[in-house]
Amino acid sequence: MNIMELKISVVIPSYNPDLKTLAECLKAIQDSNFKPLEVILVDDGSLIDYPEEIRACCKIIKNQKNMGPACARNIGAKQAKGNILFFLDSDVKIANSTFNKIAEKFNNADIVAVQTIYSKLTPVKNFLSQYQNLYQHYNFKGIRQEYLCRLSSYAVAVKKDVFFEVGGFPEFVKNASIEDGLLGMALYSQGYRILLARDIQVEHLAYFDIRKLLSRMFILGRDAIIHSRTGKNKRIELSKTHHRANQIVAILLSPLILVALMTAVLAIGKMFALLFISVFLLINAGFFIFLYKLKGIPFMLKGIIMYYLACLAIFLGFLKGINYSIMKYAPYIKKSLKLFNKHNILPEYITFFVTNKCNASCEHCFYWKELNAPIKELSIDEIEKISRTIGNFSFLILTGGEPFLRDDLAEIVKIFYKKNNLRKMSIMTNGSMPDKVFRVIKDILEECTDLYITLFVSLDEIEDRHDRIRGVEGIYKNASETIMGLKEAQAVYPRLSLGVALVYTSYNQEKIADIYRHIKININPDTINCAFVRGDIKNKLLKTRNIDNFIKLQEMIKSDLIHNDSKGVFYPIIGKIVKACKFESISQLVRIVKEDKYCFPCYAGKINAVIYPNGDVFPCELLNEKMGNLRENDYNFKKIWFSKRSGEIRKIIKKTKCYCTHGCNLLPNIMFNFSFSAKLIKNYLRLVFKI
Repeated sequence: MNIMELKISVVIPSYNPDLKTLAECLKAIQDSNFKPLEVILVDDGSLIDYPEEIRACCKIIKNQKNMGPACARNIGAKQAKGNILFFLDSDVKIANSTFNKIAEKFNNADIVAVQTIYSKLTPVKNFLSQYQNLYQHYNFKGIRQEYLCRLSSYAVAVKKDVFFEVGGFPEFVKNASIEDGLLGMALYSQGYRILLARDIQVEHLAYFDIRKLLSRMFILGRDAIIHSRTGKNKRIELSKTHHRANQIVAILLSPLILVALMTAVLAIGKMFALLFISVFLLINAGFFIFLYKLKGIPFMLKGIIMYYLACLAIFLGFLKGINYSIMKYAPYIKKSLKLFNKHNILPEYITFFVTNKCNASCEHCFYWKELNAPIKELSIDEIEKISRTIGNFSFLILTGGEPFLRDDLAEIVKIFYKKNNLRKMSIMTNGSMPDKVFRVIKDILEECTDLYITLFVSLDEIEDRHDRIRGVEGIYKNASETIMGLKEAQAVYPRLSLGVALVYTSYNQEKIADIYRHIKININPDTINCAFVRGDIKNKLLKTRNIDNFIKLQEMIKSDLIHNDSKGVFYPIIGKIVKACKFESISQLVRIVKEDKYCFPCYAGKINAVIYPNGDVFPCELLNEKMGNLRENDYNFKKIWFSKRSGEIRKIIKKTKCYCTHGCNLLPNIMFNFSFSAKLIKNYLRLVFKI
């Protein structure tokens, strides 16, 4: 990048900063030889007013609440006009030549990020501040590799286009801990180069006391465990980070040393204490000698104690992170009991028709008789009452009609997120309203910070042929715009997955493979589903009995699942299990289509439930057996679900050996059927090893 083309935007996250330190940080930027294009200070919900001397040095963006440093940096980056983002902590002071040297580094077109290092010097004179500064300087200075696989955001420059390409800082990390490391890993996994610039050194002005320092170490350890499996990155190479194998060993030794010291009254305790302490000192001798040469013996001895306490704090953070991860698994363990007992249980999969209004006129719609009929839809207040009686459940599908015709769609999702611990859901849409879809999805994801959404956009054909089957001119163009906009949004919102939903009919059966390939190549969604036309559809001529092409398509989808051409829907913890279940559901769908008979039990009315816009509750979309109406039962879902009428419907489903090709039933029927366990394990291994 030519130095004349380089425009640096400085982004500083700030939360209740020391104003004197911040003023020094800003003055150093003003005194730079190379002037940045702009300085953006993102105040992350601080309780202070900035004096005029600070306001005059930068553009201030104020968050109404504290959202964390990752989010604050991303907000600043979105406002930046430069092509280089320089992220700087408010307690860091750059040198006059910092920006000049960074500009020189970017002359190499292969470089996308430049990592600076802390200087050995800090004006803060207390021991802990001096120690922490030297510790960080030593770690970075000792890296032998030229390029890193992680970065640290205290003072780092990144090309803006690449920054947004990988999604920016991960906002699910709320503390100042590993959010910058994860960004570096995302860059590295995409093959980008992060240059370690040892010659660009900055001063750390932070003041540390014992509580602040150990608290930071504890949070680092905790978050390292919690987010250890975040994303899909290359294997970390310690030689390309500021971490060392000896540091990991020291962390693991720290509790053993403590236990050995506590049992030192015993001979064996003394022996192990001596052994562990000797190993601890030996493997970290390089750092301790470094402290001795710079500061002398007293400083080194205090440094050894501090290093041990920091290791112990990180280890305790590990334990906290492990406990947190176990607690995240606990709900799944509890739900797994439903593999064996399905009596008197609440549903795990709920399909909610939030509206019967629709702006399309699809020829293959099974819900066409109810569309746009004059009914009173459940209000927000009514939905909240229902949510109080429905319990926690695993998965929600919002459909209609066209769900985005409801202006309160985001509020509906928020209710289930807050009241029912909803963390995974899908929304079906015809994609006719791109702007509204973007606005609603953004609102949901920013408010529901650990909710994973798959948005399925319906595409049954290409261009005007899709318009004809949907009965709306230009709907293909709008759907395409919706899809492309969502793909861009995924860079900012990694918890958003994009799916395309196909319906197999006589209208598209001869071209279905070509349609699938077109979608896969030109749109490249995270997942593609193809449903067999079902129910009492509007145009009976669209019913098809040509199953051969449908079966071939499903085999293509299965093949893509194995070979990762289709990424599938990603959820933490159970992502691969869900993918294995989807793989098996496709196999069973093909089997049912071929044999046209009952193949395994249906758990509609047990695991699955359907709620219609007027409050009617059904076991599924296709069985015309109403369980009850929520308005007529005081909005008490349990009252309907455990009623005598609902029990009779479950007996009907079991006695008649009810079956269908509907994917929303097939997936949970397989996931909660213990007899499929062996096949799911086999599928899991096939997906992992791509066999």
